This record gives sequence, C-alpha cells and structure tokens, in this order.
Amino acid sequence: MSSNFRRIVAAVLAVAAVSAFAPAAASAKAPPKGTYTCSYYLLNYGSQFAGTLRILKKGKYTVNKGKKGKFTTKGKKIRFKTGDYKGVWRAKWSRGNGGKSVEINLIDVDDPENDAIVCSGP
Repeated sequence: MSSNFRRIVAAVLAVAAVSAFAPAAASAKAPPKGTYTCSYYLLNYGSQFAGTLRILKKGKYTVNKGKKGKFTTKGKKIRFKTGDYKGVWRAKWSRGNGGKSVEINLIDVDDPENDAIVCSGP
C-alpha cells in the first residue's frame, strides 16, 4: 500500500468521523441556558412585553426572577413539571437566524392552538 493511498484513506476516515458527530452537537436536547424576553402581539397595539423566562442548568427555569421550576424536554417539546408555568403553558423551541437565535413558543395548556407568546433568547 502506498503512502499516498494511506493518506487519502486517513483523510476520508477523519472526515467521516467528524461528520458522524456534527449533527449530535448541533441539535441540543434542551434550549440553551440564558435569558429569554417574552412578548405577544396585539392588533392595534403591536408587540407587548410578557415577562422574562430564564433557562437554567439541569432542567430548571425561573419566570420574572421568581421561584425555580423544573422542566423536561422531548425533542423540541418542553413540559413544565413544577413552577409558575406548570399547568399553564407547554412549549416548543427552535433555532432561527442560521442557528444564532432561539425562540420558545409558549402554548396554552387549555387551548393548544394558542401559541401567542414567543420568548426570544440567546
């Protein structure tokens, strides 16, 4: 086996190894930690401030600097298990702007078609 052939095989294997791990790093299991500004839109009034959601480490969150609550994720869905949002909101999160921004859409538990509050963050 020539040394040129070995170099080509090594390069192909290196690219394949990096490619195999790239999707896992790009798709987080939970929204990134940070502060999210929440708002909703009213016809004739425009965008209205609806509070601040902070995503903390280990599946915890706070709303407007209140007590901590816990959440779980499954794919892009968020379920609030304890805290201020339990029983009030569910959520879906997504990345936008080429992966540079994150949005969490709060969905009314009693009216799943209503996802009028959007939290934009880090």
